[in-house]
Amino acid sequence: MASSLLSRQLVLSLQQNLRLTAPGCRYVSKAAAKTQLEFEYNGPSMKTEVPGPRSKELTKQLGEMQNVGAINFFCNYEESRGNYLVDVDGNRMLDVYTQISSIPIGYNHPSLIKVMSNPNNMSAFVNRPALGIMPPENFPEKLAESLLSVAPSGMSRVQTMACGSCSNENAYKAMFIWYRNKERGHNIPSDEDMSSCMINQSPGCPDLSILSFMGGFHGRTMGCLATTHSKAIHKLDVPSFDWPIAPFPKLKYPLEEFTRENAQEEARCLEEVEDLIVQWRQKGRPVAGIVIEPIQAEGGDNHATPDFFKKLRNIARKHGSAFHVDEVQTGGGTTGKFWAHEHWGMDDPADIVSFSKKMLTGGFYHKDELQADKAYRIFNTWMGDPSKNLFLAEVLNVIRRENLLEEVTRSGKTLLQGLYQLQDQYPNLLSSARGQGTFCAIDIRDDATRNSIILKARDKGKTHYSHTHTHTHTGGLIGIHPCTNTQLTDMDGQVDREKHLCTHSYTHSYTHSYTHSYTHSHTHSHTHSHTHSHTHSHTHSYTHSHTHSHTHSHTHSHTHSHTHSYTHSHTHSHTHSHTHSYTHTYTQSTLVIFCVTSHLLCVSPRCSAGWLWRSVHPVPPCSGV
Repeated sequence: MASSLLSRQLVLSLQQNLRLTAPGCRYVSKAAAKTQLEFEYNGPSMKTEVPGPRSKELTKQLGEMQNVGAINFFCNYEESRGNYLVDVDGNRMLDVYTQISSIPIGYNHPSLIKVMSNPNNMSAFVNRPALGIMPPENFPEKLAESLLSVAPSGMSRVQTMACGSCSNENAYKAMFIWYRNKERGHNIPSDEDMSSCMINQSPGCPDLSILSFMGGFHGRTMGCLATTHSKAIHKLDVPSFDWPIAPFPKLKYPLEEFTRENAQEEARCLEEVEDLIVQWRQKGRPVAGIVIEPIQAEGGDNHATPDFFKKLRNIARKHGSAFHVDEVQTGGGTTGKFWAHEHWGMDDPADIVSFSKKMLTGGFYHKDELQADKAYRIFNTWMGDPSKNLFLAEVLNVIRRENLLEEVTRSGKTLLQGLYQLQDQYPNLLSSARGQGTFCAIDIRDDATRNSIILKARDKGKTHYSHTHTHTHTGGLIGIHPCTNTQLTDMDGQVDREKHLCTHSYTHSYTHSYTHSYTHSHTHSHTHSHTHSHTHSHTHSYTHSHTHSHTHSHTHSHTHSHTHSYTHSHTHSHTHSHTHSYTHTYTQSTLVIFCVTSHLLCVSPRCSAGWLWRSVHPVPPCSGV
């Protein structure tokens, strides 16, 4: 199948160009190399299909208790190490999904185990306090060591929460409270305010709104869902608010070739933002806040320029709306800055910045004026978890100790250059390579290819991916979200370990109707290309001798022939032929390669490590498949 060719070719050429350092709990950076470990995994190990029999058994059991439609397999977290996830059937897979991009430095990381085993920290793990009313003695100290040590510019206040959704939900409440306090001149609420809010009526429950962007994802609670526009299934059948939705710029790539067009597109979107703010004010539903992601992650890895965000910030200020930057996906160093909005170069980038995932705890930073004026207005039982601050402080120590933000920036340049080279080699299959730091992506032409990459890679134990459909109806997304414990190595070397697998796999499964697949167990650098359109017949013949001269000819509906020569140490002769037909249709998918910061370098939407980018070793052209 065509998807088989590209899925194998993309996965394997990524492996060819990304060295996988032995990802156990072993550090491979200079500082971390000093750490002595008792174990490490040298690579994947597959014992069954995925999901295996034990996973299927457990899925059936759990299915009697709750919906299990999203479950991939059950995991053995005790045996998982670093970038490798072990399932209950003993399959060991390179994990570039990392629990929905939420693990910063891998499974069973020794530094975090040390935090966990420290007797001084035991109380934080055993006793989970209601932080809003009875915090522990060391809570201010631990906040200063963790979250406030990386606070965004202009912010000295932070409110902890549990997850990304509740972080954004309460940030929205903070914006509404701030806006109404301004409207009433910071006077105390009236009796009418107090009584009407109890029956969900104004003025106590004002008709305010939050402006969001098409393609954005901010969570699944009621307010957040009203500002989420990435997938229909998230919103279906759930009542929502009538709040304005603006278009997010759809940039053309490469950016340097479409400067004028992209500037016009961003200007169009900004103009519509202002129009919507005016319209909603006229409707009696003023915009109290604007929420946006620095890079739309789940919506398709969509970027905008710093100029767009600067002008959007000014629009919010002009109309008296709070400006909320959602860094749940992009925060933590994945773009080469600890916060993605730092790339905008602004002294006053936001009024609120929310976070979660690789920060290990949820919450939001905010300016002084957005502090709730009374107790219990921004509140829940736990208000976060102090044990997560202990872990985060150690993760930040690792990032600083090993200069991982610099590593992300340096490696991101190489990663993106490699994606450019891949799309140049496969112009009919790959396009729109883009990224910031190691938060990178490249579009794939169809969903079938995307799905095939996921399944074939997982079956080989090479990767466990996330995958989603975009808000457009033209394709999907593969999220590669590894941990941060892999390091950039040997930028100019040839990756022998992956080469054999790459060439072996590339020589079979490349059309929708394949009657036979050729496997050559001796070939170490066997590359070829196929160019075909719509429907064709295809004949292969292979001849090998002791010197191993290889002639490879093709017959297509279009005249096409190739001659390749190879040298092998084995005497081998083999003749093989097959005929197949192929029908070409496509949409577009996205392969997202992000990298976060932490132990090494990574590739993931949001990536942290697990794969290391090397110089791109030439791979066979694949035009027209």
